[in-house]
Amino acid sequence: MTQFIIHDSRLTSASLRVLCGCLLLFQFLSGCATYAERTLKLHNAYYDNQLDVAKSTADSQLKYEWTSADLVRLDQAMIDLGGGRRESSGAKVARGSRSF
Repeated sequence: MTQFIIHDSRLTSASLRVLCGCLLLFQFLSGCATYAERTLKLHNAYYDNQLDVAKSTADSQLKYEWTSADLVRLDQAMIDLGGGRRESSGAKVARGSRSF
């Protein structure tokens, strides 16, 4: 008489879930910088009222941060508003909103 070994698939499913959870946790903790971390220098300069440093930082980030260019343009518009340049800030926001 042949004995069949019953395989419990719940154990395999649970271990697979734990493995996927660990991989996702590793991915999130692996050092990818968020937008807030990448623009920390810009925002610190803006809140310290060093608008010329913030503007130059935003201009340099616009060259390298192509994935978040719209957000950098909004930061540039905030810097322009803080410096009293209403017309240029409105033009930047209007140029950025055409792509939507």
